[in-house]
Amino acid sequence: KGILLYGPPGTGKTHLTRSIAKESGASMLCVDGASLLSKYVGEIEKNIKAAFTLATKLHPCVLFIDEVDSLFYDRGMARRTWERSAVTQFLMQMDGLAQNDKAPCVILATNRPNSLDNAFLRRLPQKIPIGLPDMKSRSDILRVLLEGEELEPLVNMDSLARETEGYSGSDLRSLCAEAALIWAIENSKKGRENDSSDGPDKMRLGLTHFAKGLQRIRPSVLKKDLLELESFRKRFNPHCIG
Repeated sequence: KGILLYGPPGTGKTHLTRSIAKESGASMLCVDGASLLSKYVGEIEKNIKAAFTLATKLHPCVLFIDEVDSLFYDRGMARRTWERSAVTQFLMQMDGLAQNDKAPCVILATNRPNSLDNAFLRRLPQKIPIGLPDMKSRSDILRVLLEGEELEPLVNMDSLARETEGYSGSDLRSLCAEAALIWAIENSKKGRENDSSDGPDKMRLGLTHFAKGLQRIRPSVLKKDLLELESFRKRFNPHCIG
């Protein structure tokens, strides 16, 4: 009925869902959980129903709801009426999928799975951890990010991957952008000092650019957040490594 992707921010949950939709030949309806919220009574339920209705009309369709914890977080017995109504409406829509041959594939994503409502979690049979990239994956990501760029001979993707333990894919993108910015600033200074009328030099990234970039771009995922994600994984996916 539904799939929950959980893991640190910047690990490619949206990209993975987009790939699933593309490979299956389906359209993708991407909704931010917070965008469904409303200060008006009854509006949240209408927004949830509208998202499912539109996804059904777009058949075949993948309905992707990101940051779903903003909608269905667990506040225990103190939950307000509109919060209970939002959960109820979503569960009603999920229950109706089995009777609809044009029902969308529902994929939800969160960085904070432990905060989700328990009734909501019970309706999602598949909970898939999306963890930080390992060293080989970081090396592959860096190769893709730097494809087509001119690098000095000493720049090695495997070495960079070793230096970036704990970095998400988004962090690696920021690192490459920072290295390019450092090169641009240095090249601009050289141009002013030489007072050259020639055009700008072609960018060529070296070890020093990445070393300085590593000092400025640090892993964005906190250790406490990783521990919370790990506790959720042990609870729902004890045999699965994210």
